[in-house]
Amino acid sequence: MALEAINEIRKAEEEADLLIKNAQEESREIIKQGNLKAEMSYDEIIKSAKSQSDNYFKKAETEGNLASEPILKLGREETEELLNVSQEKLQQAVKLVVERIVKNYGHN
Repeated sequence: MALEAINEIRKAEEEADLLIKNAQEESREIIKQGNLKAEMSYDEIIKSAKSQSDNYFKKAETEGNLASEPILKLGREETEELLNVSQEKLQQAVKLVVERIVKNYGHN
């Protein structure tokens, strides 16, 4: 009877060791799968954030271009006016500047 009890105890210990070993392997597999899911989620979150930031940047760039267009248009118009000054007005301006310089320094 004692030998039978010892054999049953050994058998129970072996079964317990096997259960522990299986549980440890299953635990490692669960952790591995969890890490893979976490990594995939992280990659997906990074992709989404990058996409959102690209969209915000494009929107801001478009809004900036729209806001600057009237200023650029006015600058182009003023530049065009300056470039199209008639020769007569240019000569009058030169004459005016020369007269003021000469009068100010007393060379009448």
